[in-house]
Amino acid sequence: RLFPNFRAEVHIESMKTACLVDQRRRGDGNDPFLEADRRERARKEAAAKRAHPTLHHLSKSSNTLL
Repeated sequence: RLFPNFRAEVHIESMKTACLVDQRRRGDGNDPFLEADRRERARKEAAAKRAHPTLHHLSKSSNTLL
């Protein structure tokens, strides 16, 4: 048996692929999943900065010392 999370991820990816193929067949070449991933990443980064603002500043200052 495959792990349930792995099977779910494979199923989701196949659904995304099917959706994109259908969109492209209709002449729409945009990928809405890329935009959704970008928004989700930005949301998580903003939440991390709100949760730990001092850690965010410390990591930026330690990068300048290298």
